[in-house]
Amino acid sequence: LDCSSPDRYVDAICDPGSPGTDIVDQILDDVLNEIGLPIIGDETFAKLFISGLAPRNIDGPGRGMATYNNLLADTLFERLPLRQFDPVVIEETVVEQQEVIEEDPAPPVRGLWSKSGEVSDEDAQQALDRAIAQNTDVVEEESTMVERLEAAGFVEDPSLTAQYARREGVRAWFRAFGGDDRDSYNDDFTNPYYVNSGGGVLGLDVSVSESIQVGAFVNYGNINLIQQSALAGGGSWNSDGWGGGVRADYWTDNFYVQGLFSATGFSGNQKRNIIEITSQLGDETASGTKSATSYGLAFRVGAPFEAGDFLIEPQFTSTWSFNNENRFTESGAGDLNLTYKDRSTTYLQTDLAIKFAYPIKTGETSELVPSVRVGWLGDWNGNLSKQTIGYRFTNDTADINSTHEATNGVLVEGGLDYTIANINSSSYKVYVRGGIEAWGGTRGTDYRASGGLEWQF
Repeated sequence: LDCSSPDRYVDAICDPGSPGTDIVDQILDDVLNEIGLPIIGDETFAKLFISGLAPRNIDGPGRGMATYNNLLADTLFERLPLRQFDPVVIEETVVEQQEVIEEDPAPPVRGLWSKSGEVSDEDAQQALDRAIAQNTDVVEEESTMVERLEAAGFVEDPSLTAQYARREGVRAWFRAFGGDDRDSYNDDFTNPYYVNSGGGVLGLDVSVSESIQVGAFVNYGNINLIQQSALAGGGSWNSDGWGGGVRADYWTDNFYVQGLFSATGFSGNQKRNIIEITSQLGDETASGTKSATSYGLAFRVGAPFEAGDFLIEPQFTSTWSFNNENRFTESGAGDLNLTYKDRSTTYLQTDLAIKFAYPIKTGETSELVPSVRVGWLGDWNGNLSKQTIGYRFTNDTADINSTHEATNGVLVEGGLDYTIANINSSSYKVYVRGGIEAWGGTRGTDYRASGGLEWQF
């Protein structure tokens, strides 16, 4: 192999420290001895290693699962407002009503016969009209009070933080979410990729005290990864799966802590497109069923407070993703089929944000709450494990290094909540969110969205 040849394929396996160089060093002798190759030039030889004997970007599947867990955690941690109403103390209200009547008692209606002297028709009519008007005012006052006590019987708590903190009872809910991720890094060996992740989650929460609730959920997820075509050729991994988990919350009006644990299994077909290497080799697709289990562990702490008519909520979120990618072997490409050994990776993302919400009362018990959340994001995964690759024609293996780098980003997200607080009945909450994550480096800009509904009994 003449590394001085001015060719991109050759450069990709000749540059010192490049993944292509490592593969050549580890299996070169076996390739020459076990694969029947015609006489080929340096460029064709380089194509064989880059496209035929190397995987596509190994970070794509793990990043897709990490993105899924980050979106899942944000969706499950979302707190929705609900106007709060306290029962009126009936005894105190009755006393106040009696005091008002005593302060302005209606004059007694005396019979016309008690008036001395002769009463004219005009005076009699005026006295009758005055008595009717006085009695009518009393009836209307009593009727309004009775209606307020029987139909409402509650006064509203003006605290905005109490709308998020007072969550007694049982809640059933469904939420859906989705977002994307990408990496444009391309060293002519490692493909850039695009991945979107999303799903839905159905859960039930129970308050075990005034400040603690616990819950469980089941979740569905899907990951669609596209390995964009470069020198090596493209690829994909389309998977979906089911999982579940538990969560717990502790809160007061001005402080809360949330935590969750989830486990989701993904499985789907992975494809690796191989470019034409010789007339008898390449120009085909190697594929296999890739499965993985992703565990999510997340925490959020927040300290909401009121500022005039606004609710302001500083919050910090930390999400770990522990991914176990299972061994599998490709088919469809003969001697170029690869075996992917088991691989485990850990991702950590943090989110330091502040949320601004402006509650708007829209009815007797309903409310509309627009909000904006801005934050600083940290992706701390700069040292991921290698992917070990096996081959059909040799017992030797090759290790492919991760190219993922730690980076920072900015989150901007808008939302809208609509809630209805029904007294002595089920309350309802609906919400939608949408935003962008602008990352540094080769990661670029990502998009996210979520929404759902909740029943509080």
